[in-house]
Amino acid sequence: VNHDIVEKFISELEDAEYTWEEEQGFGSQIVYEEGRIISMLEWDTPTFKYEVCMDTDMPSSIEGTFVQEVYVYLEDDYENNMGIYEAGWHASSDWNLESSMVTDKEMIDKLESLKDAKK
Repeated sequence: VNHDIVEKFISELEDAEYTWEEEQGFGSQIVYEEGRIISMLEWDTPTFKYEVCMDTDMPSSIEGTFVQEVYVYLEDDYENNMGIYEAGWHASSDWNLESSMVTDKEMIDKLESLKDAKK
């Protein structure tokens, strides 16, 4: 991203917000007021310490197999332009949504036992 071009453009507008994100998950957000940067947030792709796959009871399109639900463990809090995501287990399919955090104690215990079994 050529920030010089963006800054020149923004200086003409004075107040603006510029956000970009690469499809793998890294990006930045810059907020300008009166042509000056008032806040900047940069983020990288999250690093998950563990990944656990569990079969569901839903048949998949492959004969005799079932759809798998994937869970990931975020070791540290993670922040991007959408918010702060707490460390812990998340449903991988929508890990960066508010609803991705696994809060059910039984499920957390199950994920912890499966994570340890993979070592």
